[in-house]
Amino acid sequence: MIDKEKRDIEEEHQEHLYDYMYGVLNNAGDISTDGFTFHSDRSGTFFWIDTETGIQIYATPFWEGYGIAIDCNDEDGDYIFDYREGEFSVCGTASLDVHSYVSIMRGHLLKCRELVKDVKRKIPCAVRSGLNAFWDRISKSFPEAKTGDLSPNMTNALDNIAEVAVEEWVKFNVKGSK
Repeated sequence: MIDKEKRDIEEEHQEHLYDYMYGVLNNAGDISTDGFTFHSDRSGTFFWIDTETGIQIYATPFWEGYGIAIDCNDEDGDYIFDYREGEFSVCGTASLDVHSYVSIMRGHLLKCRELVKDVKRKIPCAVRSGLNAFWDRISKSFPEAKTGDLSPNMTNALDNIAEVAVEEWVKFNVKGSK
């Protein structure tokens, strides 16, 4: 019976935290840290938006039975990665519970930002290297060619589409970048 009473109290504290964060803080825009701003919607979903990279981090406490279920998406809403933070509980005092939530989230928010920036930094170098290898192979296939000229418009188009293709490839194939 004690376990059920404890669960009931925890659920009551959780509902109080949701109400407080949605009703009071979301409307006032009072939660922000390191360039991330907190938002919530009517369904009780909590999310952060990074003003630097545009990524969205969904981080609703107690979702799917976890302390905090964290899902990181890019500025287009595409999945990057997820993480389940198991250590989060509420005491029933909204200001303390919010402080605890923000303290836990801060490290995860910064990790999401760095992961996105790191992947985005690597892509242009990978594309240049890949296109150099591509043109090297093309020139070996056509040894009679005197130059390696390509129009500026075609060069830009090829560079752009190669970068888009690599971004998609990374999204689906590199662990932690989806």
